[in-house]
Amino acid sequence: MDGVRGLQGWQWLFMLEGIPSIVMGVVIGLTIPESPQSATWLTDSEKELLATDMAEHRKNSPPREQIPKNPIKLLKIGFSNPILLYLTFVGILQACTSHTYILWLPTIIEALLHGRVLSSQAGEKPPPANKTLSLLPIILTCVPYLAGALAAGIVAASSQRRKEAYYHSALSMLSAGVFFVLFPVLAKVHIIAGFACLVLVASAGSAAVPPKISLVAHASRGPSQVIGMPLYNSISVLGGFVGPFATGAIVQTSGGGFTVVSIIMGAIIFTCGLLIIALKFWEPCLLRRRGDTADAAWEQCSTGLPVLQKNSNSTDSFSRTAEIMKDADVASTVRVRGTVNHHPQ
Repeated sequence: MDGVRGLQGWQWLFMLEGIPSIVMGVVIGLTIPESPQSATWLTDSEKELLATDMAEHRKNSPPREQIPKNPIKLLKIGFSNPILLYLTFVGILQACTSHTYILWLPTIIEALLHGRVLSSQAGEKPPPANKTLSLLPIILTCVPYLAGALAAGIVAASSQRRKEAYYHSALSMLSAGVFFVLFPVLAKVHIIAGFACLVLVASAGSAAVPPKISLVAHASRGPSQVIGMPLYNSISVLGGFVGPFATGAIVQTSGGGFTVVSIIMGAIIFTCGLLIIALKFWEPCLLRRRGDTADAAWEQCSTGLPVLQKNSNSTDSFSRTAEIMKDADVASTVRVRGTVNHHPQ
């Protein structure tokens, strides 16, 4: 559509991607009900099920009136959570590779089709060609994302079914790292082999996201529940600025096309997998040293993600939470023996 209505191709791209988002935002704002009870498309049994789930969620959360309204206190709660900060660091590394892949994938595929993905001309614009060949990289770019969406759904379902997130996330990251490093080798063998490797990178990288997010939610329970996920998202995305810019500099100066980039990004995402495995064994020890728990419930952390629930005979499960949240130095999770039970989700 380059030149249509006097607009360049990149201008059409922004418009075609932005307009549906605006329309959907208006439609959702006008049609989504305030509660499950007012949703006309739900049956009575579905409304009751959702209401029960929401009630359980509120029961596992600190009372709203006990959550600090001061943003500085909320930030101190988040930054005092070592496990959340650990996962945020992993998120920075993961965003560095994922954003590099997302932003550079069309260029990589285009260079792969023209046989210069591993040469010094990898980042240059190809010579003019017919419209069919110019659209081919764009069409092929859809394939890795479709595979990634499918892989993410399969791994997320497996993680939920087995009540395990550490190995599901870590093994996916390790696989993505291996495929990233193998890309220059397979690209030399054949175009199809190189493209298949790119599809595997997207599949493994996307599959790591759902269980990784569940780990972040797991680390954000208790006082960190309000600030945990926003803090993780806002800081980890910083890696998305570093990766793409560094990739451009490396491609221009290395002379080997995307060879060095593939090795570096593969090593980074592989390291992320190792860090998640380390967290699996380190987290229970850290919590015991901090005095957060002394029972055997956390031994189940490797196979299931425990959540906090109120006991039926509890007098005030969150009284201790309120006291701690008034203090600036707050623990990442609150578990009061005798008033809070641990149940594998």
